[in-house]
Amino acid sequence: MLSEKPWKVDAVILLKGGLLICWSFGMLLTWVLGQWLQPGSPQDPAFHQFLLTAVSFHGAALVLVTRFLQAHETRWREFLGLTGPRLRRALGIAVLAGALMVVGALALNKGCGWLLEQVSVEPVEQRTVKILRVSVGWPRRIVFGLGAIVLAPLVEETLFRGILYPFLKPRIGLPLAVTATSLVFAAIHLNVMTFVPLTFIGLALVWVYEQTDNLLAPIVAHALFNAVNFVMLVR
Repeated sequence: MLSEKPWKVDAVILLKGGLLICWSFGMLLTWVLGQWLQPGSPQDPAFHQFLLTAVSFHGAALVLVTRFLQAHETRWREFLGLTGPRLRRALGIAVLAGALMVVGALALNKGCGWLLEQVSVEPVEQRTVKILRVSVGWPRRIVFGLGAIVLAPLVEETLFRGILYPFLKPRIGLPLAVTATSLVFAAIHLNVMTFVPLTFIGLALVWVYEQTDNLLAPIVAHALFNAVNFVMLVR
């Protein structure tokens, strides 16, 4: 199964180290840009910082994962499951799961927002959502859409379900691997209100991966989930 791929320990460490370096460099660049450009000006730094983050992390991830796959003599087509059997069934499960994820996450998000209000903690939206809400003009919104619907699902599913989960599964067991990858997936979004909904999404995406043995399935489910949320924000 693809979810039981025997990834090499040294290759995983190099990949994660490279991603950390690229992410840190991206954060430094966004800080420098924030000092250089003034908020509210025609050159508002928020959008440009989003672009820098996308390139420094997501773009770098695609390059590093390509080298990672080459070290394992694996092609992208094989890794994504494009050459596997029952591709149509896998995509069907992905679409159904994506729709259910939207309903479940919206309910959990509303519940978490209410709970935070009960303990006098103001719910705060994710930074990218805030940037999207204030973005003016369709060119910028299209860029956000491509990042959210295409780039983010591809990179995040590649890293979490495609590499980290199969790496942990034979070492710490199925339950812990599912839990760990789902919690880390939620944590990297750095938002208290969405932590529980995103943990739920992470669990659902692992389930899709296990049911289909096809990485393209959770990518499609993730993309559908992001697409629905994107449309709800820009309508």
